[in-house]
Amino acid sequence: MMFSYSKSADIKKIQKGLLQFFIQCLVVAVAYLVIRTDIIVLKNELSENSLTEYYQQILLLIVAFSFSYIAITNKEARSFSILIIGFFSCMCIRESDGVLDEVYHGFWLVPALIVTFTCIYFALKDKKGLLSTAARFFDSRYFYTLSCALVIVLVFSRLAGMGYLWQTLLDDHYIRTIKKLAEEGTELLGYSLLAYSALGFGIEVHRLNKNS
Repeated sequence: MMFSYSKSADIKKIQKGLLQFFIQCLVVAVAYLVIRTDIIVLKNELSENSLTEYYQQILLLIVAFSFSYIAITNKEARSFSILIIGFFSCMCIRESDGVLDEVYHGFWLVPALIVTFTCIYFALKDKKGLLSTAARFFDSRYFYTLSCALVIVLVFSRLAGMGYLWQTLLDDHYIRTIKKLAEEGTELLGYSLLAYSALGFGIEVHRLNKNS
């Protein structure tokens, strides 16, 4: 026979891939509905206290909780998970700078540094486990979604939100809300994909735990 693999196995893989595509579409649609609610229903201008900002923080907490579950249930993956938890916890703290700045401007850096050094300290206690789990994660299909999401959040959203770009484009008709929409919209897209990939990797680890 030309092909030795099972057709039923192929169909399952196709169905699984299509299901993931459909779920990602739903995740992106929810992000759009959040922004739409902010602008049309709540009529706020994507401020620090907007639904969009709160949803971004919720998505980052989902990422942190997903890797927290991995750290608790899988000893081998604990060190790497702690490192990832620290990274995304710092991102969540940074997103909460509007509240933390009430202490003093830039105060968010204090808890962020505490979390960073604490997580690095515990992660380095098991360097072997850290390296092996990192290699497994980077080889996972969820890493590619997560890395693309990080590029959207850390790079593209910042570039898309540059005031000079929108001031040049809109000239005398410049409205800051449009700039905020471009920046926060792409940022929310990235956070949504981050949460999706983290949950997916958590489910994958959960299945491995059950089978082991």
